[in-house]
Amino acid sequence: MKKFYVSIIFFLPVINLLDAQVPLNLTLTFENDTLDIISPWSFALEITNKSDRNIFAYPLLVTSGYFVEYGEVTLEKKNENDSIWENTKIIVNRSYSSGKNYRITLHPDERITSHFFCIPPMKSIKPGKIEVRASYALLEGSKQKHTISLPVTLFINEYHGDDSLAFDYLNKLAHPDFILVPLFSISGIDTSYIPYAEHLIKKYPKSSLLPYAMLYLNSMYAKKAQIVALKSKNLDEAIQYLRLSKKYGFNVLEYGSNIMREIATTVLNGLELTLFMLYDYNPPMDLEQEFTFTFKR
Repeated sequence: MKKFYVSIIFFLPVINLLDAQVPLNLTLTFENDTLDIISPWSFALEITNKSDRNIFAYPLLVTSGYFVEYGEVTLEKKNENDSIWENTKIIVNRSYSSGKNYRITLHPDERITSHFFCIPPMKSIKPGKIEVRASYALLEGSKQKHTISLPVTLFINEYHGDDSLAFDYLNKLAHPDFILVPLFSISGIDTSYIPYAEHLIKKYPKSSLLPYAMLYLNSMYAKKAQIVALKSKNLDEAIQYLRLSKKYGFNVLEYGSNIMREIATTVLNGLELTLFMLYDYNPPMDLEQEFTFTFKR
């Protein structure tokens, strides 16, 4: 009897292990691991070449704290008991180019570190423990690969009393993060939320969120005064805005954090220039004294 041997061949997908491996190590570090829901997110992203060869990478030029000029970075978060990672969308990637002018060479063990300062994802985070991780796009020749950092744990404080009421009020608005905008930009800001900031101060006077509202009003009234000085030159209206900006600026200097005081000081220093523009660089002496920093209350 003849014996027959049957060969069974299994067809498996072929994986290029070299392409599947991303030779970078990503380390995410937050300045503080305990935050309020409204607290800005300050963190650093360190990228290290862990291979024994040179790696082409995007340089991650970060401007204004959250714009990535070249490259692609995504920050993802997962609330406690969630199973799916969600893009926070608090980092804006402006360019994603593979052109030679936009790449750097990372030598073995070489690292680059970029610092971020972002508006938090207020509407999607909850009090309690959350996990956050970063994703970075690597440039290798003509291909883009992504590497992901190990997650870090943040603790989000729960609001109580006036803080809880004030936050609930903000969170019902279409853009509750308007109150944080002056921390990231002084010029070119939407002044339409002034009534909401004033309502917050009047309605919840014991809330720790008030310095944010005061800084917003300090910046926005200064902006409105500039607009009047450049356009209508309505003296009474512009002086009213300057005085309101000055009033809220002093409030920030008294109650705000260090970065808030720095921004308020910048705004207060600019009131004199707006006054000079309003009067074609020849203001009355009493007004010049009133709006020249450092001035009297």
